[in-house]
Amino acid sequence: MITIKDISRKCGVSPSTVSRALADSPLLPKTTKTRIQRAAEEMGYVKNEMATSLKTGVRRTVGVVNFVGQNLGFAHYLFSEILNGFSTYINDIDYDILLISDKTLQMGENLIPYLKSKQLGGVLILSGYYDSQGLRQLIGSDIPVVVVDPREEILLSMADCVSSDNFSGMYELTSEIISKGHKNVVFVTGEDYYVTHERVKGFKKALADNAIPFSDQMIVRGNFYNLSAVADNVLKILSYDNNPTCIIFSDDYCAVNAYEVLRSKGLTVGQDISVAGFDGIEMGKHMSPRLTTVVQDAETMGATAAKTLVDRMNGAEKSDTKLIPTGLFLTESVKDLN
Repeated sequence: MITIKDISRKCGVSPSTVSRALADSPLLPKTTKTRIQRAAEEMGYVKNEMATSLKTGVRRTVGVVNFVGQNLGFAHYLFSEILNGFSTYINDIDYDILLISDKTLQMGENLIPYLKSKQLGGVLILSGYYDSQGLRQLIGSDIPVVVVDPREEILLSMADCVSSDNFSGMYELTSEIISKGHKNVVFVTGEDYYVTHERVKGFKKALADNAIPFSDQMIVRGNFYNLSAVADNVLKILSYDNNPTCIIFSDDYCAVNAYEVLRSKGLTVGQDISVAGFDGIEMGKHMSPRLTTVVQDAETMGATAAKTLVDRMNGAEKSDTKLIPTGLFLTESVKDLN
């Protein structure tokens, strides 16, 4: 590996002069800097970020921990877009990203020393949950942490968090469905997570604001991204004495899968029964009819998480949970009954 001393010998200057030139110091003449920088490029010099971190105390590597689940992980549209927004911001400021595996999180008391040995300045956690010992160790350490899409409310008070405004998103979606004449609406939720609680609150608030009585049958407990449970939930809903006119699913993957289940029962989405989702994945736009959904601004979530993490690495105090506004994608999958 080419070192600063190698460049200094070639250029006939001191190592400190080379360091200043590579850092583009204004204290050196432009001709000297250009000559040294050109020599470094020709020799194939690569900056040693770890050595720089040890010398300056500035750590320019951030870790990413994924708790989304082995069945989807980064393959899920929402979380891949969050990571894209995060990495774009991080790369633009010349930081590096290190993926932290499940195996690493199970290192017990060796976890934090190990991560510090990697010169991590901070860690992004995707969909973290408090029951994870590794996550609790991270939050309890002096390594800055930001959690995107936290699963439990307790994390909101323990770490910087970034989430979609799930309450407003579901409130607006439900209100729009009601405005189209639907009064018997069922919401198939995800697991008992923070985002689910917020969406249920938004759903119930929209019903109340439109003077529609809530009944227990209007909430069906489901699972995020669990396609095998969709059929059972749809058949349960269709068995109600008073069939709903619209079903809202916890995520677009489940909503899209419900199309085929409903079709197998002789029902046409957008005509015999209405369907809506939550996420805004590309797949929903290619369904027939296109899927009505709440669109999460995943890239902004990722970029916001990156900025928050870098701010914390630079000494900023913990901030309030950042809620990213959602949007509505309204289509013919929800029939106008008026």
